[in-house]
Formats: sequence, C-alpha cells, structure tokens
Amino acid sequence: VVEIQYQGSAEQFSWVLPVPGIPEIGVSSTLALDRLQAATNPQYILNTEIEGRCAFDDNNDANNDANNNPFNNFDGDNNDVDVVGAGTVGPFDFEIISVDPELDNAADVAVQWLEENGYEVTPQTPDLLGPYLEDGMNLIGFRLTNGAGVESIRPIMMTYETDDPMIPIRPTAVAANDDMGIMVFNVAPGRAVPANYRHLVLNEAAINWFVPSSNYRLVVERAADEAGGQGFVTELAAPTSNFSNTILTPNEFEEIAQYRLRVEAGSPVDIIEHSLSFLGWDGYMEALSQSWSGDGELEELLDCPQCFFNSFGNVIVGFDMAGFLALMENTVIGPMEKTHELLGSEAYLTRFFTTMSPFEMTTDPVFTVNPDLPDVSNVHTLTRMVMCDDDLSVDEAPWWADFDGVQVHGVGQRWPVRIGKLPANRRIEQLGASGPPEVVVDNTEEIRQELSELGLGAPTEQPETPDEGDEGDVGGGESASDAGGGCSAVSGSSPGGGALVLLLSLVALRLRRRGRFFV
Repeated sequence: VVEIQYQGSAEQFSWVLPVPGIPEIGVSSTLALDRLQAATNPQYILNTEIEGRCAFDDNNDANNDANNNPFNNFDGDNNDVDVVGAGTVGPFDFEIISVDPELDNAADVAVQWLEENGYEVTPQTPDLLGPYLEDGMNLIGFRLTNGAGVESIRPIMMTYETDDPMIPIRPTAVAANDDMGIMVFNVAPGRAVPANYRHLVLNEAAINWFVPSSNYRLVVERAADEAGGQGFVTELAAPTSNFSNTILTPNEFEEIAQYRLRVEAGSPVDIIEHSLSFLGWDGYMEALSQSWSGDGELEELLDCPQCFFNSFGNVIVGFDMAGFLALMENTVIGPMEKTHELLGSEAYLTRFFTTMSPFEMTTDPVFTVNPDLPDVSNVHTLTRMVMCDDDLSVDEAPWWADFDGVQVHGVGQRWPVRIGKLPANRRIEQLGASGPPEVVVDNTEEIRQELSELGLGAPTEQPETPDEGDEGDVGGGESASDAGGGCSAVSGSSPGGGALVLLLSLVALRLRRRGRFFV
C-alpha cells in the first residue's frame, strides 16, 4: 500500500512505479493509514518529581501547572513495449507495460512510450528506470480518470510475490522535496528491519521533552543525515493484535452490517441514509457523485433523500442505485476492510520513519525480518528530578534527568540541549536477518563529553540557557503551535496533577510530496 501527496493540476498528474510481474491493483484508504499512524505515533512522557519544598508551593500546585505546558492501451507503433495490463481502480486509470530488458536502450524506449501516452517525465527518468528494466521488472503508470480532481488521490494497493519488500525510492527523487518524510508500516511474522539501510537509535537528550513535537522531526532529519541519508528509526515494533480495532472499530463493523441489511431491503432512501455512516471515508462523495444525475445538488440529496423519492416506482429519480452500491463496496467499504485484513494477516507490526532528500535517494530500501530482536515501544518516559528550596519555585529550580547513564541538567521550563551541539544519534547500527545489532557508531561518550563541556552534564555546573534567537538549533523553547514533528507529547507530574496530551500527526508534515508505505 503506497500513499503520496501531490500538488499540481489533475491533468499533469502521473505516477510511474517499477513492479515485478503483473500485480493485482486496488485502492486503499487514507483514513485507514491515518488511524494506524495515530495509534502508533511516538509518545514522550515527562514525569516530574520534587526534592525539597518549592517556594509558594504548599501543595505542589506550581509543579502541576508547570507540567501542563504543552505522509489506455497503447495503439502506436512502439513495438518494443507490450501493454500487459490496464484498467481503472478508484480515481485512477492504470497501465502496466513490459519492455524487453535485452534492448540496449530499454529505458529510452520506455520513456518514449510514456511521453507518447501522456505521462510526465523528466530528463532523469531514463537513468532512474533503467536499472529496474534491466532486472526484468515492469512499469505501472497511474493517471487520474477524466473528471477526477487531485483531492481524489488516495493510496494504491498492489499485490505481488517477492522475496523481501522493497520501496522503489529512486524514481521518487524526481518529484521529492528536501528532507521528505518517509513512513513505512511492515506486517510480517516478526520484527522487520532495514536490510540495506542503517538503523538509527536517537539521542533522546536532543529531543525537547517539554514539547517533543517541536523538534522531534528535526532530530530525525539530522540523525538520518549522520547516517549518510539512508537510515530508519524504528518507532514501534509490536504484535498486530495490539491494533486489532485500529482501522475498523467494532461499532463500524456493526454499521457496515446494518448498511448491508438495508441494501438487501432495497429501499434507496434507507440505503442513502445508512450510507451516511461512511460520509468521511475515502471515495464516498465520489461514489455518490458518479451515481447521481438527478435534479438538485448532492447536498440536497444527502439532506433529504426522501424528497426525491418516487414511491410508485420505489426509486429516487436520477439515482443509479446499482452503481452506487457497487462503488460503495469497491471503493469505500472494501478498501477499509482489506487494509484491516492486511494489518491482521501477520503477527507483527513494525513502523519506521526517516527523511530523505532527492540526492540521497540512490538505493531502494529493502526490509527483512529478524525474529531475534525485542519489541520497540512507541511510548518513551523520562523522569526529571527538580531540586527545590524555599527560595526557588519550580519554574526557577534546577533539575536533572538520566538517559540510560547520560545525565542532562537544566533549569526551569526550557529544555537546555541544542540539537546542533550534540549528535542526533545515540547509536547507528546495522541489522540483519538474525542476531543482535552490529554497532557501527556509538556516540554515547561523545554525548556525555559534549554535555559536560556545555555545563549540562554535571550537577555542580550551572546549565547554559539557550538563546532565543538560535532558530532551528535549540532543543527547547518552541511552542506547540510551531511544532512540525510527528509525535505525541505528554507531560505528567508526580505527585498529583494532570496531563496535557498533544497529538500531532505526521500528516501535518506533508509537503509537496511525501510517502507512507504499508508492506
């Protein structure tokens, strides 16, 4: 399942991917991926414990307040290209072409065919597609059907046989922004690992734990850059059974069942009224629009289907009920059910995230399974110890926190660590199909030394306060409204007090082009 976001005109939209053989093509659901992403987003929970008694803080109320801050068949004369598959799925027309890999200029032949058939290509396209064609892979091209707008673009689902799943990232380089976000969900018998990319273990001291969403993505960007632009963070690795109600809830299964009962009853008014349960699902408005040719606007039909009902014929004049039912099953309900089934088809879910710029997209990431590795929780917790006395409030008191043997010391409610002053990776690893990680780079001692030199790593030293003007380089101080990250931020206090939860999905990071992959 592959999702991109596109900016531009519908007429100029084209999307070409290399595929093995002739895959089965379908559509998935943006809603399904949004729900899966929200359920697996990283969460950073900062707990606070008080040593001593803070000024003006008889019941630790100051502490509680402080911790509540907050991706047409060809009929020309190009005989070196065979159209081996074509069709329409959801808002897309697609064609699958095969080019003889023995040709000296297979990529040029493919590009000529794409240009003659209305696909957008760039000067880099032959070099990008050539290696896939030499390996005997086919190409699949997608364009929007006539009348479909860019708002109709949704994830596609391709089913084919392969040894290990691979993301064809190289062709993406022609339309990618710098530091494009790439999110991968992998379902498999065990924990998945990047076989040919590095594995990134973040330096969590560089994350602003007061507002993690303010710089989490920047930490990942710099971590990926430290690994040569080709590395993934494992944000979660856990049994899929933990997410059995994520894509479809029990209530929604009941709504689907009730809707299908109404379909059997055959009343068009009942069908439309019960279909409103899926109003926010991918493809619903397109299904209704394609099925309605009557007098009146779609909104009028939705508001009052009985107003258009002809009881004598038991019909709504202008409403193609059979066409609507088919579209509901094939493009609205079916894709959600299939993606739900895909998630539950294997025992284990792994989520990866990274960012890449076009010049870094030189190798397609391949994923394999390593059953020897442990689970990875998306929930991260940290306890800071605030050192109070009668002259200092929580907002003024010094504190310290321990990251698995690396201490950070700060004052008040600003995170003291600047991203640019420390490595973004605690470790860079290489993972394989078995056994423990091979540590390529271990920055633990460098991080500890840098913190000490900055006065942030020893209790007797006065922590340096970050300058307000260090844009993009300060670990603390950003407000949640400026956040560009992809995590949940939770601040808690002990004893007593509540918690503020900020859910900032990576969907908010969508630039001109970014991708989510479900493999």
